Amino acid sequence: MTPIFEIILESEGGKDLTALIADRLISMTITDEVELSSDRLEIVLDDRDMALAVPAHGATLAVSLAAQKGQAMTPVGRFVVNSVSLSGPNRTLTIEGNAADLADTKATGLRSAKTRNHGNITLGALTRKIASEHGMKAAIAPDLARVAFTRLAQRAESDLHLITRLARGVDAIAKPVDGVLTVVAKGAVTTASGRDMPAVKVAVDQASNWQWRTTDRDRDRSVSVRWRDTKAGRTHVIVLGAGEPKRDLRRLYASEAEARAAGEAVLKQGGRGQSLELSIAGFGAGLFAGGLMALSDAHPRVDGQWHLKRVEHRLTGALTTSSER
Repeated sequence: MTPIFEIILESEGGKDLTALIADRLISMTITDEVELSSDRLEIVLDDRDMALAVPAHGATLAVSLAAQKGQAMTPVGRFVVNSVSLSGPNRTLTIEGNAADLADTKATGLRSAKTRNHGNITLGALTRKIASEHGMKAAIAPDLARVAFTRLAQRAESDLHLITRLARGVDAIAKPVDGVLTVVAKGAVTTASGRDMPAVKVAVDQASNWQWRTTDRDRDRSVSVRWRDTKAGRTHVIVLGAGEPKRDLRRLYASEAEARAAGEAVLKQGGRGQSLELSIAGFGAGLFAGGLMALSDAHPRVDGQWHLKRVEHRLTGALTTSSER
């Protein structure tokens, strides 16, 4: 099977670049991350005759892939060019870009530092407020939307950093995706709207290699959290979980609800304690960071659903998809 790709230059009226670079492609790598670290594109081209035009910074490229001719193309991302390099002695042109969603947010001010008070507010209300201010829609899981903060202050901090920090504190992920500010729990099996997330079935014989690992190292069995009751003038200590090792959170929370949410997030993170890396010799069209993979025929300890935190598609003549959990 010969994999195929399509690259459209959206910033120039949808110009199709595929035929211009098809015989010059050395490699193309698309990295999809569940965390805020931007999804990335790298294209390396043969520039032996110096005939390739150097793309402008800020150009938007839409990339699609298929395992072979005749199959429907699958969009794998829109990227804004932020780095171009030429190298030798074998002349190559390397184009790099970050996800268009994160690049676009710079223009809307989502990354600009602000100082303001939000008062008593839920994570859901804050997500909707920030999304509305930047012309985006909001999507947040109902249980996360109910998390409440007391006297929430934003001090010389961007809206994007604020929502990301608060989400991380309750074991969740905040990320702008296709014009939607999304907040979902790590390892969630439902979407932010509450719908069941479909799992892509992968049999182990589709994998060129795989590795599963589990460790108890650094796993917190219990956590101690403090919160301040300003009316009573007292500091309370809550212990969640049981056993050692025990982590003491240094931050003093403004309410018992915030303290409990932070402690539960620490225990959830420690409870995962296992990882899986798997490479497919071909194109894993339905796999994406934040999605689910249902693995079978590997081992009783390994088979089952996996929540993917990183997916990489790499085309170097052959096409491979690698995923990590």
